[in-house]
Amino acid sequence: MFERLFKDCPKDHAFIFYFMYAEFEETYGLYSHAVEIYDRLVRSVPTEDKFQAYSIYIAKVAKLLGVTKSRPVF
Repeated sequence: MFERLFKDCPKDHAFIFYFMYAEFEETYGLYSHAVEIYDRLVRSVPTEDKFQAYSIYIAKVAKLLGVTKSRPVF
């Protein structure tokens, strides 16, 4: 469902949908898939949202996979 959404979603609205998708994966799926979605999030959001996206991405990687795994994100 989310993957189909991203084909037609404008980039300025993508942030919230990627976040929802990653939260869904954290709750009902795999942590590794959620981290991949956060990675896609930071690559697809507009420049003005990148700082917030990276802050969330780093925090989630540290929480889910450990602090040492967050180093490549920096």
